[in-house]
Amino acid sequence: MADKKRAFVNNILTPIGRLIFTHVSKPDSGREFSDDKYKVTLLIPKEKSLAKLKDAVLACAKEAFGSKITKLSQIQHPFRNGEDKADKYPVYADTNFIVPKSTRRPKVLDRNRQELDADEIYGGCFARLGISACSYMQAGKPGVTFLLDAIQKTGDGDAIGGGGGGGVNVSMFDDGEIERYDEGADDPNNYKNDDIAAADDDDDIAAADDGDDGDDDDDAMFS
Repeated sequence: MADKKRAFVNNILTPIGRLIFTHVSKPDSGREFSDDKYKVTLLIPKEKSLAKLKDAVLACAKEAFGSKITKLSQIQHPFRNGEDKADKYPVYADTNFIVPKSTRRPKVLDRNRQELDADEIYGGCFARLGISACSYMQAGKPGVTFLLDAIQKTGDGDAIGGGGGGGVNVSMFDDGEIERYDEGADDPNNYKNDDIAAADDDDDIAAADDGDDGDDDDDAMFS
């Protein structure tokens, strides 16, 4: 299946979730599994719908590979099931997760869409992401990955993880009252319970999808 053209779907806003393995103030580098990318892992509670994200991925795939693409199982896609990692890292329980990346530092905003220092983003805080979908071909297999464009921090939480943009249209975050979690939401044990600049830099495509599932392979940070 030939990639007709590299396709992008921009202005995608994720549900609110919890961030772990954050690399926002500087790219992930200097370790065995580093890829020199800015990236975060977003844990999305399973009760939150991924329909809009999946629709964007399919739209991107259809534009790149043709109308025969009608379901995610036909491509390599960026959605991961947290249950696959929950035995090792309990914080993944009852979640789906994505790991958007970029070669450029993402824009960081607060609840009021004002710029925020990147150091305010840490493993354990709550946020939603502005991302782009991008098609790729790897070893003859079609796929779509997510590129990290912006982060809107929506709340603080207990620190549970580790880690270390161009023009962003902040109005994409202006969609009414930001969801607030109840008092217990900051406790990881209770967390079981939605125009970004077009990404046109080839280096932003995460080495086609390199299989990175966001795991920094540091068991100590969850002990």
